[in-house]
Amino acid sequence: MAKYKDKWKTTFPAIIGNQTRPEDGVDNTQEYNTDGLPQYMANDPVRYDLQNAIISQLVSNDERLNEKIKRTSDDLAAHNKDPKAHATGISGNAATATKLQTPRTLALTGKAAGSTTFDGSANANINVTSVNADTASKLSTARKINITGNATGSTTFDGTSDVNINTTVNESKHATAADTLKSSPATETSTIARPVWLSDENDNTKQVVSPNLTYTCSTKTLTAANFAGHLAGNADSATMATKLATARTISLTGNATGAAAFDGSGNISISTTVNDSKHAAAADMATNDSNGDKIDDTYLKKTTVIDVIYPIGSIYMSMSATNPADLFGVGTWKRISQGRMLLGADDSTYKAGATGGEATHTLTANEMPAHSHGISTSGDHNHKFYGSDNNNGNTSEGAGMGMDTGGNGYMSRNMIYHTANAGAHTHTISNSGGGAAHNNMPPYLVCYIWQRTA
Repeated sequence: MAKYKDKWKTTFPAIIGNQTRPEDGVDNTQEYNTDGLPQYMANDPVRYDLQNAIISQLVSNDERLNEKIKRTSDDLAAHNKDPKAHATGISGNAATATKLQTPRTLALTGKAAGSTTFDGSANANINVTSVNADTASKLSTARKINITGNATGSTTFDGTSDVNINTTVNESKHATAADTLKSSPATETSTIARPVWLSDENDNTKQVVSPNLTYTCSTKTLTAANFAGHLAGNADSATMATKLATARTISLTGNATGAAAFDGSGNISISTTVNDSKHAAAADMATNDSNGDKIDDTYLKKTTVIDVIYPIGSIYMSMSATNPADLFGVGTWKRISQGRMLLGADDSTYKAGATGGEATHTLTANEMPAHSHGISTSGDHNHKFYGSDNNNGNTSEGAGMGMDTGGNGYMSRNMIYHTANAGAHTHTISNSGGGAAHNNMPPYLVCYIWQRTA
């Protein structure tokens, strides 16, 4: 027994009346006992000895359990340091193991195909045999593959070759306590599975048979019918574990995504989605086509075709207003010759890039054809007139001398007279035409004209 703690002295004074409380606490040295304790009744006398007896058994039980826990912890520490603790392997299902009992197949589905066998003893690489997308021999952006959880590791992958991931297992995350194991007496050659006893390190007479552990000496094999928890150390054979204690998520990163939970109990398939936008640009990096022909010798890339047909400085004409940069995805283009026709250069008068001409034109005097107007400006002339020197009879041109026809016995004389030459004059010709500009264009068809500048 130990002295009771000072914290109780306030509630339980050392002296009450004429009585002095014992310095020792309640007895905790009794054997562990759970066979049953008596129940209190209302008519039971209030006696300190009865209460002390019940409390003594309860604290004794706690003390015995505490002692056993300490021994188990010490045994586990020694067990973890023993290199021969699991030299012959462990049968049954362990929470963790270095190999799977049955190797599993990891297969890719969806837009990528490929598979590999995985038993947990080493990192696995899945060879992607086909991708339902533009073929490429390299990723445009190298991706980093990381392993997380109870193991760590990483590597950089760009698709040019297979990669291996160096993995480090975190032992501290999967090791925990195990009960002390002790086999019953048997010869090293015995093939009989013996029960395993859980014993008190200080008193071997106190032993309990484990309900689910047996040990075979000839094979040095410990078998657990139903095992929960973790064991420190590594199992030697894949037959010792059928599944992982914690299901892990296997994820694809980079230009393809997908994930699936995996605990080793069966094969899994990962549904894969290829990110077309991330590997389309990298398709230019492929070196051979599906027939094995070298692409650089057999095919023209889109950019190469445009560069061959429309090098910098080329002219592109179309009935569509779409910029060729948007149409071809290549180069920088400037719309030119708006309202102008194209003319072949002669490297002298008409040099490339020069402009000139006009859609309409007004003729100057120098541009008019030489011509004349046929009209005479001379107006000189005279007029004849006739008459007589008396009032008898009529006269006519060239009548001359004659008798009076009136019977009066007169003679008459007709004369011819001329007017003076005084009729000189001029003629004026009026202007004709409006002097407006005339259409100066040949028949035409309008289209959009672009020039590649870069």
